[in-house]
Amino acid sequence: FNTGVIVWDLNSGNKRFPLLATDHHCHSAAISRDGRYLAGTTGNWGFDNFGAIYVWALMPDQHPKLIYQIDIGKPVHWVDFSPMNDSFVIGCGNFNDDDGPYYAQVFDAKTGQPTTERIGHISAVKQAKFSPDGRWVLTGSVDGTAQTWDARTGASVSAPMVHEGELNNVDFSPDGALVTTASADKTARVWNAQTGEPVTPPLLHVGIVNDTSFDSMS
Repeated sequence: FNTGVIVWDLNSGNKRFPLLATDHHCHSAAISRDGRYLAGTTGNWGFDNFGAIYVWALMPDQHPKLIYQIDIGKPVHWVDFSPMNDSFVIGCGNFNDDDGPYYAQVFDAKTGQPTTERIGHISAVKQAKFSPDGRWVLTGSVDGTAQTWDARTGASVSAPMVHEGELNNVDFSPDGALVTTASADKTARVWNAQTGEPVTPPLLHVGIVNDTSFDSMS
């Protein structure tokens, strides 16, 4: 079967272009804030040593042009563009705990060059997201921790935000002051984004928590 990224027209519901092919399963895709770049990430669902980043240039009324492919050598689970510039961040790693590295990293979409060092975890990074003002990156990992980092340098900002099970989702509040996490330990949590201190007690559920979100008006 074919693998890749499809761009859809929101007005008609039709494909804008034929499939943008990738070599393996595509896990995540994102478009830059100005609509000039499309990034897609690949890899088998966590258990093989291959995975890559594909970046296409988007041009009006033209087929997207693949400008580069970055082979990571591990599944790349997530990509997110900065709301402020053409940087993007990825999260990657094999789900086998003895087969690292596991990290997030920020890249320049124009050049394909990393702009931070690797932001390390001790297990696969499932999500990596920019804060609303683009200053920070938030990571969520199979190791049960989330953490905020400086998007320009990759240096840690907060202390680790710790769960007893792997994280399935992380997100910033609309103002970037808070972080929410969803975990396989059957809890969600809200944290201070800068310090990593909990703002609420564990929000208990009867099963695994896969997603969380903030009220957009709060």
